[in-house]
Amino acid sequence: MKILISKYALIALSTLFISGCATVHHDVSQAQSAAQQVAQQELEQLQNWSVRGKLAIISLDERKSASIAWQQHQDKLTMTLTTVVGTTIAKLFYDGEMATLTADGQTWQDPSPSALIYRITGWEVPVESLKYWMKGQVNADLVSEYFDNGLVKSMTAGCEQCLVWQVNYNAYAEFTLNETLYTLPTSLRLNQSSTQTSLIMRIDQWKAKDV
Repeated sequence: MKILISKYALIALSTLFISGCATVHHDVSQAQSAAQQVAQQELEQLQNWSVRGKLAIISLDERKSASIAWQQHQDKLTMTLTTVVGTTIAKLFYDGEMATLTADGQTWQDPSPSALIYRITGWEVPVESLKYWMKGQVNADLVSEYFDNGLVKSMTAGCEQCLVWQVNYNAYAEFTLNETLYTLPTSLRLNQSSTQTSLIMRIDQWKAKDV
C-alpha cells in the first residue's frame, strides 16, 4: 500500500528540518564563541612566561635565522637572539617605556623596540605585538578566525596592502605553567604583504617565569 503525502506536508517537514538544522548550528556557534572567550581570558591572565625556539625572517633579498629566547614579565621583556653555535647576535630589553639593545659590544636605546632592532640588525620583528601573538592572544585591530576548539587560527588585516602583520597558527601543544594547563602555539607564521616579509617561529619550550 502506497502512502501519499501532500505537498503541504512535505513543505512542513522541510521547514521543520531546516529549522532544526538552524537551531543546531546556532547552538554550535554559541559553544564555539564561549570556547573562544574562555581561551582568550586564560591567555590574558598569563602575564609571566618564557619561551625558547627558532626564528626565521624571509624577505625578497635574504633569509636570516636564529635561536630565540624570550622572557616576559608583565610589560617587561628580554629577547635574546643567538646563532646555531650559541653566539649572541643581539639582546633586547624593554621595560615598557624604553628599549635597550646590545650587540657587538655596543648598546643602543629607543622608545620602540621594533624600530630599534630593525635599525641595528635589519630584522623586522614586531616586538610589541609578539608578546600577545606568541600566546595566541587576538589583536582587536585584526580579523580573527578560530578553530572549532576556540583556539585562534589566524589574524588578518582588512586590506592586503596595510602595513600590518598577518598571523597564521600551524600547531599548538599543551604546557603546564604555574600548575595551570594551557594550550599554546608551537608554530606560527607572520606575513606582511606590503613589504613581502615573512617571519616564521617555532617554539620548542614554554615555561613559567619566576616573579
